[in-house]
Amino acid sequence: MLNLVITQISEADIIGQNGYGKKEIGEKKEMIAEKKEREIWAENNFSGAKVSDVRRVRRVVKIAEAIAADPGKSIPQLFTDPYDVKATYNLFRNKKSTPDNLQAGHKEITQQEMTNPGVYLLLEDTREMVWTDRRKVAGLGAVGKGEKNKQGFHLHTTM
Repeated sequence: MLNLVITQISEADIIGQNGYGKKEIGEKKEMIAEKKEREIWAENNFSGAKVSDVRRVRRVVKIAEAIAADPGKSIPQLFTDPYDVKATYNLFRNKKSTPDNLQAGHKEITQQEMTNPGVYLLLEDTREMVWTDRRKVAGLGAVGKGEKNKQGFHLHTTM
């Protein structure tokens, strides 16, 4: 015989049982939501990595999730398990682990998203490409602070 019991437990009941306050419960829920959001983002953006093995794709997703959680940290700081550190370095040593292959899914999603109207933050870098030659090169203009024989152009790249 199967009995189905439905009950409602309030947050006050939980606080009384485990000693946690409302603040701790709210913080824990928020942390879980952030972790889930990172997992979804990493899966959506990096499961399209073009590497030769499904296990490597899972590793790429795991690395992306770790970096999203703690941007700016080194690989040994991202992972507490030495196996994960070694596996990450091994993945990056693989010939198929080029930036284009690892970021393939992410690039595709980004390009698709940018077809939608909206406001976007685009990272831009400007480089001064300079040639120092006494001969004038067609198509290049004066660059620098008026130094003699400097010609070139400004290269604006966007990531």
